[in-house]
Amino acid sequence: ILYSKKGQLISLNGFLSTSRKQEIANCYSKEVIFIIQTTFNLSYGCFAHVASMSQFPHEDEVLFDLASVFKIIDIKYDEINGKWNIYLITTDEGTNVVQAYINSIKIEANEINIDFIFARLLIQIGEYNLAHDYLNKLITIISDENETRDLALIYYYKGLNLYREGNYSQSMIEYEKALVIQRKIFPNGHSDLGETLGGIGLLYDNMGKYELALEKHLECLLISEKILSKDHVHIAEALNNIGLCYERLGKFELALEYDIRALEMKQRLFPHNHPDIATSLSNIGLAYYNHYNFEQALDYHQRSLAMKEQCLPSNHPELAVSYCNLGLVHLALNHYDKALIYYMRDLSMSEKTLPSDHSDIGITHHNLGKIYQAKEKGSHLALKHYQKAIDIYMKSLPRQHPYIGMSLMYIGEILCDQNNLECALQYAEEAFHILEATLSEEHRRRAESTYILAKVCKKLNQIDKALEYAYKAHHIQLKTLDIDHKEVQKTLELIKSIKIMKNV
Repeated sequence: ILYSKKGQLISLNGFLSTSRKQEIANCYSKEVIFIIQTTFNLSYGCFAHVASMSQFPHEDEVLFDLASVFKIIDIKYDEINGKWNIYLITTDEGTNVVQAYINSIKIEANEINIDFIFARLLIQIGEYNLAHDYLNKLITIISDENETRDLALIYYYKGLNLYREGNYSQSMIEYEKALVIQRKIFPNGHSDLGETLGGIGLLYDNMGKYELALEKHLECLLISEKILSKDHVHIAEALNNIGLCYERLGKFELALEYDIRALEMKQRLFPHNHPDIATSLSNIGLAYYNHYNFEQALDYHQRSLAMKEQCLPSNHPELAVSYCNLGLVHLALNHYDKALIYYMRDLSMSEKTLPSDHSDIGITHHNLGKIYQAKEKGSHLALKHYQKAIDIYMKSLPRQHPYIGMSLMYIGEILCDQNNLECALQYAEEAFHILEATLSEEHRRRAESTYILAKVCKKLNQIDKALEYAYKAHHIQLKTLDIDHKEVQKTLELIKSIKIMKNV
């Protein structure tokens, strides 16, 4: 990857420790050695020979600061050492981008002390085990006898870390501890309180409790707009999360409106390559996907992935999210082979970076099931992946979760197509009841589950029930789709065929 970037600029977005002795560098490096040429006429960035202040003076250390930018001059393979030598030179070019990155860290950190900035960074780069250990050490330093802001922040970051790991029940416990303290010490509102409410909202979202999630995110936005500046990272996050809730609730116009507001604010706050901007691009891609504008969705998801690849570690779970989204769009475009490639990348990365029972891995198996269901003679593999998804969901999500309902729904559809009608009815009815209980009236997945149940009833010759469900599916579809949409037309064809059976 670096070889293709010869002549371009890089910044490591952190302090860089180097040595003037190549043998020291050889001891620490595995595959790559950076050989840096320095100049003393830089306007930005600095470096210092710090051997005299080091615990290991023999390492002859030179430290480069956070704002350092380097140009890649050459890349050569050293056959003797079996390592790549990458030749760099310090430069002032691109300093504005690095400074913007530093400013974005300051914005995100707000007034938080350096201990919590480090915790936030560990979580952002996906080092969840390190973050867990670090926060546990931090809580031994900060007394838990007094309900202080710092104690609440420890609980908040523990909750955030557990959320990222997929441990939602424990995450909620930590968030609630933080919330109790923050409501006491900040009765008039505070940015910390807003962040905790946002975290709880995301938990409810993952638990399938979308109305509760929306309630928390709206409260977060209200507090943030009351006490923070017009453009602030916490307001952008709240807008982002509200858009996500509306997407889950099937209110796609509102989702897109909030997603665009979030993106515009983040573009004013952050450097042009930032993971939060990539997240907003991804959310807008999902909104366009739900509007059946697949080409536009593809463009946004590709831009999101390209940005994440530039600003996140190569094993970061957010890359898997982009692979998942790109697979989703390619599946909708009937690009089954491309979709399969992206979903397999998603699965490979998720299995390496997430616990085995994380719901995101279940989502990937569900999506693989959709590909195999769409492919000719793929029903056996589809059933296998849908069942695997359900097994994972049952370990990590509430029993009445829409994700479980959707996998059950597609199993019912496959069994119906195989004429295994009694089993199909069982799965279709269970899916119907779960989705009816957890999704809004106009949600398209409710229409889909109702349509599948109508198909099963038709095959079982339960004509009155079939017609009732088909009409219900059509009624739901017309709340969000035009009359000439292919899904609406498909339901009308089903109604027509059931009426013919009824009149025979």
